[in-house]
Amino acid sequence: MNCTKKHIELIEKVADHAHKCSNYKELEELIIQNMKEVFNFDVWIALLICWDKKNRAVKEYYEASQFPKLWKFEYLANRYGSIDPILLRNFNNETLGKFQFWHDTYREIEQTENSKLIAKQRRFIQATAKYPVLSHGLSIGYNISEDQCGMIFSLAGKNLGRPPEAQWLMASLAPYIYLALSNMRRVGRKCLLTPQQFNVLKLLQQGYKKPAIAQEMGIKESTVKYHLERVFERLGAQTQAQAVSIGIAKGLLQHD
Repeated sequence: MNCTKKHIELIEKVADHAHKCSNYKELEELIIQNMKEVFNFDVWIALLICWDKKNRAVKEYYEASQFPKLWKFEYLANRYGSIDPILLRNFNNETLGKFQFWHDTYREIEQTENSKLIAKQRRFIQATAKYPVLSHGLSIGYNISEDQCGMIFSLAGKNLGRPPEAQWLMASLAPYIYLALSNMRRVGRKCLLTPQQFNVLKLLQQGYKKPAIAQEMGIKESTVKYHLERVFERLGAQTQAQAVSIGIAKGLLQHD
């Protein structure tokens, strides 16, 4: 372990700023920019996740990310969350939350005897190769509980390489990244939607159509449509069903 004054200063800065983060901009300015003084990365992602181990699926998540938008769209469209080897390893009992250099995990996949899952994971690795900023990466988990809920934090970049101090430094920073992300999630839940937007979303979940929502809320159908558009915009949804699914994943709505 090559611990330098620069590394100690980074940990102190991140520790000092973690509790102050209430939104993406603050996380970027107070923490991520400081990390760039030590790590040569291009993009990053932090995820709070509740993982369904049996079905290899995400039950609930909260994300802060600078990953390429096209990659995130491809990831969701192809349901890569169920095969992503970095994510699966993070929530595997034998490797729970452990530090990973992506290339090491990918090499294990290439050397493992073929199966349906391994074949899908190899295609996933090929898909990441289309994005140069994802050519090198490292990840670490934190606070993963028995119910498979916790955080995974990743850095990636063309020139990230294999910094020798990465493992212990990421392990030192992970608790503070988790604290910042948890705080952002609490604040976000309160202000993500206005009360009327939330009521529209809740009625959608209950199966109400726009005319019925308007009658229930005592507003015009055109106003319901306006609120729906804002809900889609704030949740990043394209359809009503997707808006409800995202609302559940973000903890805004309860499962039926």
